Amino acid sequence: MKTIHSAAASGLALLFLLMPSGPAAAADLLNSCPPLTPAPSPAGSLGEAVDTLAALEMRQQGLPGMTIEIARRGIPVYARAYGYADLASCRPARIETPYQIGSVTKQFTAAAILQLQQAGRLSIDRPVITYLSGYALDPRITLRMLLNQTSGLVDYTTLPPPPGWLNGLPENTILTTIVAQPLQFTPGSAYQYSSSNSFILGAVIEAVTSVSYWDYLERHILRRAGLTHTGPTQSPLAASPYTYTNPAVPGTTGLAEGLIPDPSIYFSAGALWSTVADLAKWDAALRDGAIISRRMFHEMVTPPPSILPFQGAPVPAPYAMGWLPESPGAVVPVIWHNGQTLAYTAFNALRLENGLSVSVLTNVDIQTDIPLYPFTIDLINAVCASPEGPRVCGEDEP
Repeated sequence: MKTIHSAAASGLALLFLLMPSGPAAAADLLNSCPPLTPAPSPAGSLGEAVDTLAALEMRQQGLPGMTIEIARRGIPVYARAYGYADLASCRPARIETPYQIGSVTKQFTAAAILQLQQAGRLSIDRPVITYLSGYALDPRITLRMLLNQTSGLVDYTTLPPPPGWLNGLPENTILTTIVAQPLQFTPGSAYQYSSSNSFILGAVIEAVTSVSYWDYLERHILRRAGLTHTGPTQSPLAASPYTYTNPAVPGTTGLAEGLIPDPSIYFSAGALWSTVADLAKWDAALRDGAIISRRMFHEMVTPPPSILPFQGAPVPAPYAMGWLPESPGAVVPVIWHNGQTLAYTAFNALRLENGLSVSVLTNVDIQTDIPLYPFTIDLINAVCASPEGPRVCGEDEP
């Protein structure tokens, strides 16, 4: 599983080179607010199963806050918030609390590209340079390769950043930096997760539509899906950023205040903020054909034929278009994508067969092999094993 998924799991966690940390001591932020004691769910219920696993994850990962929603076709089955959205004011996390979702943004970018394909405004099998002729892109790289992570482009988030990058960079600066790097492999010959792919797709959307990526997303994606709490900016109700690895004050140890770069840095690869309810609506809108046709959605969630992973052994291609189609360990198959920025971790999973979706958002950059994957799979398994399991996890009626 690590060979297949670990690259995607990194999301944007390495956004350029992370700032150094040192040995200085810090106050124990995690325990600076009084413990919260939410009302217990009924014994043996789906809610009790979710609450138990959430409490364990909060403790093991040292999370200030976390919000979860289990839904079916966009209708909540169980939703709950745990811990604190902000430790300075001891503001509890709530179901409606927005978090930065990092690379889950790639689902929205892929859907926008496929929407434009469906409208006949571009072709995903044409070279990218067709739409971005001002950049010296390799003419062999197609939009489909960007969508499937097979372009060979280096991940710009692993490159040394210029001074002041946290305050934002011009789009053409990042594009020029990406194009200037040598290809990692012949385009289309291998798989390697790279946020550069989705960043370029955002620029293609702008070139084709003559509006900003954010304007296109708002008018044609977010509104159509009914997402009222999703966008590129942090709202006053959003969860505050925290980290154990990349503190806003260099040298701080333990849990510390985290960093939120300007949206221009993450852009179409990871800048969106959202809530668990909006992600559940998003999954339903995609699956039910409200954003792109069902035929196009099938293409979105279907990976290319087997391909050679970069510096790895041949396996089935692990990445579709904004979705990973394999879910080892799950009692029911789901497609998924996680995301991670410098201070947030997100996970979005969907069962194609019946519309079951699970959304998990936190305000810490969890440092595990595939952040939130084991937890979400355990969550799905517990939900399906609960008394409500047949109703929640069962197949759609004919």
